[in-house]
Amino acid sequence: MRSGYLRNVFKKCLQIDARIDIKQRNQMYIRTRSRLVRDMITACLILLVVYVLNYHYNMDGKMETILSRTVDNFCMTFGGLLTLQFTTLVLALQQRYQHFNEEILRYFKLKSSDNLPRYLENSEVTFINRNKYLTTGAEIDEIHKLRSIRLMHFELYDCVVLINDYYGLPILLFIISSTISCVACLYYAVYFIDLNYVIFIFSGIFFTTSYVMVFVLITTCCHQTAQEANKTAMYVQRIKALPGLQCRTVLELQNLSEQLREMRIEFSAWGFFRLDLSFLSTIIGGVITYILVMIQLN
Repeated sequence: MRSGYLRNVFKKCLQIDARIDIKQRNQMYIRTRSRLVRDMITACLILLVVYVLNYHYNMDGKMETILSRTVDNFCMTFGGLLTLQFTTLVLALQQRYQHFNEEILRYFKLKSSDNLPRYLENSEVTFINRNKYLTTGAEIDEIHKLRSIRLMHFELYDCVVLINDYYGLPILLFIISSTISCVACLYYAVYFIDLNYVIFIFSGIFFTTSYVMVFVLITTCCHQTAQEANKTAMYVQRIKALPGLQCRTVLELQNLSEQLREMRIEFSAWGFFRLDLSFLSTIIGGVITYILVMIQLN
């Protein structure tokens, strides 16, 4: 059943991509592949160092130790693959939300700086059907385009819901286990500072840094995608302020605005907490607090 979630995510993405121009679609595919290759190379290098440290510093020749290190390495590999798959899908959605916002701005031909209108003046705004005496065909075409934009937003929102449902519990368990391991590794490094064991200090710092990098990757991807998705509401409100809009166009814009307000985009770990920059600061603050308490209690 859970495999059906992932299948539906890809199916929804294909439906969205069918609405995108083939040139822009190929550019998105190229950016996604290049980022995926880069992230895979980085993950492989980090996991290679993790394997070496695990087997070199914790190996005493006993079968129990070998099995324990093998299980640890397998869990780390699974966590790395889970994170890579999750962030790749989230960033792929971010590119589609960017295209979604660009389509809105391109359709209404707003002059902007960095795709964000800073102010609106009659002399600096060109609206496709700015003349309030629209022909029936032009008005109908405008309504159809707005409804197409609404349907695209529905499909993007469905993808976010499916991703949250599929990855929510695994991400929650991964974050809990990684937080515990991060605290243990950091304390491990601090403990051996007094003993001047450089190798063990390096090992603890390396593992801690790896976990923090994973936290940063997950939270920044989710935060950036949510921010890009929620920009649309601001664009729609600015467009509604344009002069010369027809009543049916204003009604469609109002429906789109209500849809965006009711269907805000956010990523969460099985509903327990949102994955954004505030969560990252909470995790880092919690880890540092635990370390200080453990050091004070010796």
